[in-house]
Amino acid sequence: MKNRVVLLLLGLFWGVLGAGAQSQSQVIQSMFTTGTKLLASDSQGNLYVSGYFNRELELPIARLDEQRGKYFLLKYSPDLVVQKVWQFSQPFKDLLVKDTSIYILGQFSGTIQLDTLTLHAKGDYETYLAKLNSQGNVQWIRQLSSRQDALAGGLASDSAGNILVSGSFVNNLEIGQTTLNAIELKNIYLAKFNPQGDLQWLRQATGGSNPLTGIFVWGLSTDSEGNVLIAGSVIGRAWFGKTSMVSSQEVFRGEGAAYNNDIFLAKYNAQGELAWAKVIAQNAEVQDIVADTNGCIYLTGHFRGSPNLSKGLGQSTFEDLTLQTTIADNMQPDEKLYLAKYSPLGNLLWVKKAEGKGNSRGISLAFSARKQKVYVSGYFGEELKLGQTHLQKLNQNPKIDIFLASFQPNGAFDWAIAGQGEDSEEVSDCEVDTEGRVYLIGKFKKQMQFGELRLSTAGGNSNGFLIRK
Repeated sequence: MKNRVVLLLLGLFWGVLGAGAQSQSQVIQSMFTTGTKLLASDSQGNLYVSGYFNRELELPIARLDEQRGKYFLLKYSPDLVVQKVWQFSQPFKDLLVKDTSIYILGQFSGTIQLDTLTLHAKGDYETYLAKLNSQGNVQWIRQLSSRQDALAGGLASDSAGNILVSGSFVNNLEIGQTTLNAIELKNIYLAKFNPQGDLQWLRQATGGSNPLTGIFVWGLSTDSEGNVLIAGSVIGRAWFGKTSMVSSQEVFRGEGAAYNNDIFLAKYNAQGELAWAKVIAQNAEVQDIVADTNGCIYLTGHFRGSPNLSKGLGQSTFEDLTLQTTIADNMQPDEKLYLAKYSPLGNLLWVKKAEGKGNSRGISLAFSARKQKVYVSGYFGEELKLGQTHLQKLNQNPKIDIFLASFQPNGAFDWAIAGQGEDSEEVSDCEVDTEGRVYLIGKFKKQMQFGELRLSTAGGNSNGFLIRK
């Protein structure tokens, strides 16, 4: 089957739908479903938002029809006026803007066409990295191929304009004339390209001696010195070249031992040499990672702790600190948000956890060099307690609410705001621009209150939103 990715420049539409003294919002309104997924900003303060729609999307000067592709990319000016719109027939996994260039990371099977270029998959799934200019014209595409699967993970860039790509593969991975071969069942890759699309280096980590074990990459970032940071899950034993690690184990009475889902963190220098790789937390998961101007590393995600009823139920370990989650009435540990900070050497500086009943998760991180603040977005079920702030869901419906929170580099809590409505809300990403303004995207249904902002959809379906705090 041939999948076509079509870029269609539509022009200006939409304005600010809601505004407060410090906050602004926009809703991608439609009688049908819309949503926003990825967020990026450039050095001029422009904002780029990707998302999707169903059936059709009526705009003041144009109409989008899903037959030409139901995925879009919007460019907003710093005052939140949409300047450009591109339409795609396929979603992409990650988005990055560097200077005036737009980078998109995608995944496909069969055949895909991007602009005038056509790619053919050798295996089941393959990854592509595409560079677009400010008008949306493709400058180059690099294909990450495999005889089986080459899956897309994340994007990052360094101060020199180089592009980093992470992901996973099965069997083998081919980038041009460079090939990696799978060693264990699960294999992750890290590739560095210069701005011209030339591969600078390619690295591999491997794990998984059986289907229940393996290594998985979930977060990718760079620091101000060009070092590359990756974080993810390790179950069982894994290898970063000659450096090995192994996750913790649980011994269940009468059932034997099982490996836990632990978090790994690894650092490469700008030349692709491994500085260190280690297990940093037990019985926990990571969702996002970001570095600050001093090379320190922030991670967010959630932990449920040990499932062992006879020892340590609901406990997770971050180095020598033990975190305890709440236990539900059915004796199952709740998921609980954490925010952790590590030194440039990968040593724990502090870790904060959410309090309150029910589940909570960290989804996305952003660091403001201008304000020296770290922002975490995510969701919670029943209640979320951070510092002296106590957020509770509005009713007893089985739904989730979203939040955005600010912390200082020493771990001190600043503030948190909930996004709440009649139905469940979803948060996808957060971002900070050059002026230190923080943005949040996702979707909601019918109505949502976020601080002083009140957002409404056009009908009964979910619509995407963009909020600036």
